Amino acid sequence: MLLCRVAVVLVGLVAAAGLLQASSQTAAPATATVLVMNTVKGVVEIELLPDAPKSVAHVLELVGRNFYRGLRIHVAQPALVQFGDPATRNMEGMSSWGYGGSGRRLGFSEIGKRPFTRGIVGLAFRNGETADQADSQLFILKAANPSMNGKNVVVGRVTSGMDVVDKIQHADVIRNITVKPTS
Repeated sequence: MLLCRVAVVLVGLVAAAGLLQASSQTAAPATATVLVMNTVKGVVEIELLPDAPKSVAHVLELVGRNFYRGLRIHVAQPALVQFGDPATRNMEGMSSWGYGGSGRRLGFSEIGKRPFTRGIVGLAFRNGETADQADSQLFILKAANPSMNGKNVVVGRVTSGMDVVDKIQHADVIRNITVKPTS
């Protein structure tokens, strides 16, 4: 009987310690993860947003593998730029740009409520596909696009370098994308 009471007290103490630890962890402000996109036109910083945690983790995994290093911009329009197709490393195959990816489609959709305004970074998918079929292609909006609201996944927003985004042209090279070290 005494052994049971001791066990109950120990379980209670462990649970209380866990609650204290959890509350102190949630009370601490989280530092934002920022991607640094180094292009031939300059540097763009992208804050990753908490709206779509699995999608953000997917993008971070690709960044960690240097997937975006040396890729080219395959869409440069007044409204947006888009990148993330490994076929863009081959200048002779420009007609096939925009159809490739990492080969690891998301398989889930985290469409949120954030509006698609200038500077929003989202996961791209081809016409006729759905957000769960997105892979490695990302776009940066140069202008608001309300028609995307509720249909696409937001992973981030540009915090500096929109002037660079405005200068980016078709076939410009992304030197690399890295995670900005936290201070």
